[in-house]
Formats: sequence, structure tokens, C-alpha cells
Amino acid sequence: MCSVGYLQRQGANGGYERPTSAQLAAALRITEPWLTRDGRWFLPHFVLPNLKERVLGVLGCEATPKAVEKAVAQWDALDLEEAIAEARGCGAMVRSCEEWLEHPHGQFLADKPIVEIKKIGDSAPEPFPDGTRPLSGIRVLDLTRILAGPTAARTLAEHGADVLMVAADHLPQITECVMDTCHGKRS
Repeated sequence: MCSVGYLQRQGANGGYERPTSAQLAAALRITEPWLTRDGRWFLPHFVLPNLKERVLGVLGCEATPKAVEKAVAQWDALDLEEAIAEARGCGAMVRSCEEWLEHPHGQFLADKPIVEIKKIGDSAPEPFPDGTRPLSGIRVLDLTRILAGPTAARTLAEHGADVLMVAADHLPQITECVMDTCHGKRS
């Protein structure tokens, strides 16, 4: 999941550099844990433009580290988490493992298996197709974006699956993640 951090491309001088857009660099400067009024830490998410607007709307500040730090410091962490969720933004109070397991989301997920397979119909078993790689002949439709889903689909492609990625122009993307997770796929 960190492979985008290792992504490099050849620069004009022939050396290799990490491709980072000005938009992502600016967002990353303010997407970090900030101290709240009640002494907790809060991590707002500013990387996608639509989420950035919503979080800044709740905070009522400019998109600078100093302004975000000052605005977050005016809130109790849980109140800020709830306000950003209500605004359909993204951000969360930093929790310990114990606190996470006490939270309703943590409790729900604790009862789920890591992988769940549900039978959706009756049919005879089909063997994997022959091929030179473990997933040769398997067809995958990738309807995901940003990081986790595209990384999983890229991994399937690396193991031989024929992956078709479908995207929509109106949905925001992170250029660096697209560069990292889309190789090996058709689109």
C-alpha cells in the first residue's frame, strides 16, 4: 500500500525523482495529525479536492499548515470527527487499539473474517485456465479508485489476470496513485 511512495520517473537531467504534483504536495503538508483542544490528535484528509473543501468548510480556515493547526486546536477531537462526518468529509480522531475495538466500527469489523466468500449461485466447479502465471485466463473488472482497490487489482494483473479498469472522468483521482496502480491493466 506504500508503493506510490517508492514511485520514481526519469527527470529532465536523466536522474530519477519522485513524481509529486503541486496539488498533492500542498495537500500532504496539511494532511497530518493535529493536536485538538482536549489533548487528542486528529487526522483530517485533504488529498481529494471534494474532501478538502468539506473539511475546510468545517474548520473555517485556509489550506495552510498554520491555519489548519489553529483551527483543529479549537475543537475537541470527537466533536470534530462528528462534524466532518456530517459534512461528508474525511478525517478521524487518532485512537489506540483498545479505543478502536470499543468503537462501533471496530466492534463490527472485529466480528468479520479477513476474507469472506459468499456463494451467489449453483454451478459446477470450474478449474482455473491453463497459463504460465497463477491467474492466467482469469478476467477481472476493476471499478475502484485511489489506493486499496487499484492496488489489489494491480496485484491480480501482476499474477496474470486480465484486468479491465473502468474509471469516470467526473470522479477525482490522485495522479501519483493512478501512475502507480494502473500498470498491467487495460482501461
